[in-house]
Amino acid sequence: MADISLQCQCGAVKGRATSVSPKSGNHIVCYCSHCQQFMKQLDKQTWLDSNGGSSIFQLAPCRLAITQGSDQLRCLRLTPKGPLRWYTACCHSPVANAFSASMPLVGLITSFIASEAERQELGQVKYFVQGQDAIGTPPHPEVAPKFPGKLIRKIMRQALIGKICGRHKPNPFFTEQGKPVSKPGRLSS
Repeated sequence: MADISLQCQCGAVKGRATSVSPKSGNHIVCYCSHCQQFMKQLDKQTWLDSNGGSSIFQLAPCRLAITQGSDQLRCLRLTPKGPLRWYTACCHSPVANAFSASMPLVGLITSFIASEAERQELGQVKYFVQGQDAIGTPPHPEVAPKFPGKLIRKIMRQALIGKICGRHKPNPFFTEQGKPVSKPGRLSS
């Protein structure tokens, strides 16, 4: 397991993810329209793959820390019940997706990892999901049109174990009282 550096594009926001390995989380590429819309909102469409996929590593929030520039964290919600999508105010770097303070999984946007060498610590992508929203034909034959049942069961198991073990705290995106550290914004048209 490795500790990896996190950093926004301009370097104002930095952090660490600890004890990261291919077995410590789920490395996925999501092609959903909301991930694409989020990157478009931030003017970071070039950070998506050629088919509109966003690389995400799901891990326990207790493994994440923002060590510099936490005052620059902002979030928005694309749908009323969707996840909070975190980014930096300074340079609009995407950071993570998180549903709530009690959810023991956070989807770290891998472009927030400081270097390509450190991204290699995540291992190969295990799941390609939401292929129904991909642009063109996704390059991987194993792209699932939605979230595959196998991944949903794995996430539910990880969430249950994480909740029992208290891995949802601390969470860099929520206060001790469970409130987002930044008031959720709305998607601009």
